[in-house]
Amino acid sequence: MRSQFQFLPTPDRPNGCYGCFGHRDQENPDATGKPRRVVPTLRGAQPAALRVLGRDYAADTRQVWHQGQAVVGADPATFTVDASDESSFDAKDKSGPWHGGQRAETLK
Repeated sequence: MRSQFQFLPTPDRPNGCYGCFGHRDQENPDATGKPRRVVPTLRGAQPAALRVLGRDYAADTRQVWHQGQAVVGADPATFTVDASDESSFDAKDKSGPWHGGQRAETLK
């Protein structure tokens, strides 16, 4: 499944942007009765430098995010996403593989 990530800088959040991964809150509908869209905030993101990498990852020059959560320890300069489904890992950086926003151990 491809990421449906979008971002928008907002006046009330100059140091962040919104990302939408298609999550809908079924238990708390909006005023029309439809499921309310839940939009996480990427705190500290640089909207002009933000790159959508795929597989629910995004990065700017300082940080990598997965599904709106900071990926601690990831190197944004070398972080790449594996678009194939052939690997047990979904991304990698200079220090090794990642899966679901977590550092992954190399399979032997």
